[in-house]
Amino acid sequence: IMPGSLLFTAASSNVIDCGSGASIDAINPWTALAWIYPTSFAADLTIIQKGAAGTNTRGPNIFLADTSGNVRAVMDRATTDANYITTGGPLVVDRWQFVAVAANAAGAAGSLFRMYVGDINRSPVEATFGTATDGSGAFGDDSAENFRIGNAKALTVGFGGRIAIVSLLRGDWEPQAIRRIWKITRDNLHPAAIANRLRDYGCRLHLSPGYSGTGTQIDWSGYGNHGAITGATLTAGMPMRRTSRDFGGSVIAGGAPTTCGIIGGGVGFGSYVIGA
Repeated sequence: IMPGSLLFTAASSNVIDCGSGASIDAINPWTALAWIYPTSFAADLTIIQKGAAGTNTRGPNIFLADTSGNVRAVMDRATTDANYITTGGPLVVDRWQFVAVAANAAGAAGSLFRMYVGDINRSPVEATFGTATDGSGAFGDDSAENFRIGNAKALTVGFGGRIAIVSLLRGDWEPQAIRRIWKITRDNLHPAAIANRLRDYGCRLHLSPGYSGTGTQIDWSGYGNHGAITGATLTAGMPMRRTSRDFGGSVIAGGAPTTCGIIGGGVGFGSYVIGA
């Protein structure tokens, strides 16, 4: 098991509040990602939010859409909000899943958002939107709004379940890059190692909720947008990926070591490589 995660109570005031700062304000385009373990679904339960609906802010706003595992991404606009909702319920309860949303306020019609969903053993694939409303009017400046994890500005729509990793990247990254980002966040134990590798993708914020307990949640990106917890509690983290390959010895599948084995996808000859 990787170091801990934080458990949020559905529809509560539980939140991690990272404030606002120049490194995370008014970013466009952007990609926001999270590893989540939902235990329940309901409309508007929040994964990530910077700003609030109705305040004309463009920051990341990523919510559960309904009770069927769909996800909604919103950018507030002066006249009509941009509002994209998946179809087919890409999320399930009681499983660690990777969700990434890439957004560009200057994107072509019907492509302001792209969304990707995967899990520990399945690389992320692009989700299909059942609703893709681009909206109209000017996009606002979210500089005065805080970046929140697990809740929205009103603090009434707490996420239901665990959150282990959250990153905000500059750039609306394409599928191949998203798969590399998924692997980086899945395979590295230490948040500093993850953040260091995500710098190649414009990392502006990286938190591993629960890694340092329930005190200040460190922003490992180096930009200093640390998070303060209200209500969320410490719980178990993501499982380590376990794969095995054989090079002249015995394949290890949770059994005792013999002459050669690999744990965590590394390559070894006569020794073990853990988490490579």
